[in-house]
Amino acid sequence: MFAEKYQEHIRLFLEAGIYQKDDFVPIKQDEIKAFEDQRGISLPSSYRDFLLLCGKRNPFFLRIFMQFPEVAINRKEFEKMTVTTEAESPAWKENLVVFGIEEESKAFYLFADGSQDPVCYESDWYAGSINMQMTFSEFFCGTADLQYARRTK
Repeated sequence: MFAEKYQEHIRLFLEAGIYQKDDFVPIKQDEIKAFEDQRGISLPSSYRDFLLLCGKRNPFFLRIFMQFPEVAINRKEFEKMTVTTEAESPAWKENLVVFGIEEESKAFYLFADGSQDPVCYESDWYAGSINMQMTFSEFFCGTADLQYARRTK
């Protein structure tokens, strides 16, 4: 469902010669299953499809999307990274999955709550936790569109 949308974005980069096919390394299904079993959660389809296409290595998302399984960040690490005296900590839930870090001051996360394409959140040291008003697939595609536009100017 989401894989086709993601593949189209990756295809544009490949056709433009910006990246090569071996720049995108997928995660194996058993690695995802082990992560889910360890955390006691089921990842949403939108995120799972991303991982199965390019979750282990993806050059144009390196700054934002963490390499799996580094997403297995624990509560203490998350709170340390996202809490300062100026901002409240986002509410930790066991189904919280951090999928990206930017400049070590922002964390991007979602909740594996049973939905296929959950809303994403950004937690910033200074601004606190923000509902980004977009789903994971919208975030992925929007990020890809920005990167493509910058590289093909």
